Amino acid sequence: MDTLILTIVYHMLRDDTCYRDLGPEYFDRRNPANLAAKLAHRIRNLGYHVEISAAT
Repeated sequence: MDTLILTIVYHMLRDDTCYRDLGPEYFDRRNPANLAAKLAHRIRNLGYHVEISAAT
């Protein structure tokens, strides 16, 4: 966690910018396939069979 904060501060100082929170769903929007895989894994751990296919 400390290295994350240091990285944020480094980029803020380097770019002379203020902190801007990207939001709680930033990584979900960035990689929806990864989110689908994680959710499918969680459902499988509950004992269900899951098949993922892209919506058409």
